[in-house]
Amino acid sequence: MSVTISNELIKELRERTGAGLLDCKKALTDNAGNIEKDSYEGTHVLGRGGVDFSKSLQTEILTRYFENKSDLDNYGGPGGDDPNHFSKSRQTQVKSTTRARLSDGDWEPELSLGYSNHLRKTENARDDAHPVDRSRATFRGNILSAEQANTLKVLDGHIWIIGARLQEERGASDSWSESAFGVFSSNFIEKRETTRSLFFEDRVSLDEMELMPIDLTLGGRMDDNKRWGTELTYRLSLSYRMSDLGLRTKASLGTGFKSPTLYQLYSEYGEVRLKPE
Repeated sequence: MSVTISNELIKELRERTGAGLLDCKKALTDNAGNIEKDSYEGTHVLGRGGVDFSKSLQTEILTRYFENKSDLDNYGGPGGDDPNHFSKSRQTQVKSTTRARLSDGDWEPELSLGYSNHLRKTENARDDAHPVDRSRATFRGNILSAEQANTLKVLDGHIWIIGARLQEERGASDSWSESAFGVFSSNFIEKRETTRSLFFEDRVSLDEMELMPIDLTLGGRMDDNKRWGTELTYRLSLSYRMSDLGLRTKASLGTGFKSPTLYQLYSEYGEVRLKPE
């Protein structure tokens, strides 16, 4: 699409940047007449700590905090710049993991508890280029999870990992916009999604059994979700040690299941027809 670059637009860009006339004209032509410089600001804070109650009992706590702001355009073509359109998001995560070592190390139970809180906002105020357009949207959500896993040394060369996981996601959203086409709003009260999972893994070390320099991992998982039903997935992996060269080669094959989040389904950018992957 050809775009007409006005002298006023070239003058404005020259005043902003101090660049030459031809350079400004080329830059405006390459960017469909848009001159706004969109920015991104992000903050990431990580904290980690733990307590050793004894040689056989430890607890670790991990915290993460994310915050970012992104400038947005209305679209990518001519006139798509919008200096008042931005998106903000904030996320806090806390996870505690308690591990024990029992039966002389033959049984190692582990309990993990997690909490994650999400807040996403987008806002687009009126401006001279868009005097009748404005919008705002907010999504609030959180995820609670609990997982219990057991590492068992049941046979020579075999390590079993058996466990279960429960996750519940909650979310609510409201959005509102006004334009020359009228007023539009979309809201959903708090929704919930619960996923229950069972998993099993057998780590077989033929190398440890002095049969051959190969380690195998065979695993399976069942996820049950009220919306999506029950899904079975698996994982197979092989590791071969070449002692003469000091190398180890690895190969793996597996399947996975991931359901859409409530934000992906119901927010202003969501699509209720999304399917799991």
